[in-house]
Amino acid sequence: MMAMCRSNDCSVIAYHEVSIERLFQLEKRRFAHVLEHAGPALPGEIANLGATMTTILSVGHQGIDGLMRNRALLHAGFGVVRKHLIVLSLDDDLCLNHGGDRNCHGGASMSFAKAVDLLRLAMMATSRQGVCLSDVEAEFGGVRRTAQRMIAALEEAFPATEHYVGDDGRHYWRLPSRAVAPLLTPSAEELVSLKSAISELERVDMNGEAIQLRSLERKVRALIPSDRTLRLATDEEALLEAMGFAARPGPRPSMNEAVDLAISEAIKGPFELKIHYQGRGDAKPTWRTIEPLGLLLGSRRYLVGIDTAKRDGRYRHYRVEDIMEAQVQAKIFAYPDDFDLREYATRAFGSYHHEAEYGEVVWRFSPEAADRAARFQFHPRQEIEHLDDGAMLVRFKASGHLEMSWHLYAWGDSVEVISPSGLAAMVHPYRRSDFAALP
Repeated sequence: MMAMCRSNDCSVIAYHEVSIERLFQLEKRRFAHVLEHAGPALPGEIANLGATMTTILSVGHQGIDGLMRNRALLHAGFGVVRKHLIVLSLDDDLCLNHGGDRNCHGGASMSFAKAVDLLRLAMMATSRQGVCLSDVEAEFGGVRRTAQRMIAALEEAFPATEHYVGDDGRHYWRLPSRAVAPLLTPSAEELVSLKSAISELERVDMNGEAIQLRSLERKVRALIPSDRTLRLATDEEALLEAMGFAARPGPRPSMNEAVDLAISEAIKGPFELKIHYQGRGDAKPTWRTIEPLGLLLGSRRYLVGIDTAKRDGRYRHYRVEDIMEAQVQAKIFAYPDDFDLREYATRAFGSYHHEAEYGEVVWRFSPEAADRAARFQFHPRQEIEHLDDGAMLVRFKASGHLEMSWHLYAWGDSVEVISPSGLAAMVHPYRRSDFAALP
């Protein structure tokens, strides 16, 4: 462990396979090797660093306690390193590289990646259960010995780390959240991503989820130290300005916030939901009670559910914008064991399901459009075939010919429907050759 100490604290800047005791047991001749390799690049600075490090090493020989009493000295030494973008690499041979020079023993210079990994490990350890060695191996891709060294570094950097044996017989290490909270100020990029996610949820009318995420955003911002708020706000504003898509214009179905919140609450229950709904064939809206199973998102939003008055084994779709009012009921229902919303969604091209249309779909994109079409995922289970003439075939199974037609119109005469014939009849008469660009 190598430490960079300030006047009032000591924070880890890099972790490697040597302990702090070993670091300060290094002989002066080994540091002379450092000066020899880096001296030509920064002669004046290395001379100053050499004098400082000589004193530091002599203090280190007196023991760690002696070193900790000279934090200002240690900080001064590593301050020179940071100022000139020099990175100390600790291995069996101590080596100092400048500007990414990899010629010294062929070893890459040590960056702050180890410190980042240690901070990631600390965040993992703040979970309720903490982390075990298997968790560390899975997260960082190392072997058991590497995981043990990282745990040792965690305990040394964060003395508040707790060790216990779980019910499964494994050893766990847990860290109180307060121990790492001061190190976890969100970045401007993270705040912008959070704001963008809220905007995207609102764009697709998932207002219940957007409200919850906005509440989370307020809590995160409340925890940011006041001295960092202004700088983050400035960076965030610049990033948002560059990411104009955060408020994309375009057509969208009407929204009813009260209905969205009721649907969200009912799905999470799961509770029965009473809706005032007017279907396509209904002369006027009627009240009906359903068991909501999930939402399908597309050009329109559909609530998938079971009509409690029609227990016929069918899953019905209710267009969310056609729900005038929604009331969450106190009755809890049993979610069907054989229903998987993700699997169910793959049976349609968009959000509209039509069981009579379900079957194989094959499209052929012209050689001119093949490269562009290859960048699209038309269906989660599509199969792609590149033909000798440069064209491309796309195959998948789904229903929803109307939504397919809406999409294929944008491709003009660059696409041909091979099957089914019903979809071909809907698309081919309206293909155009005068579109200035492809999707």
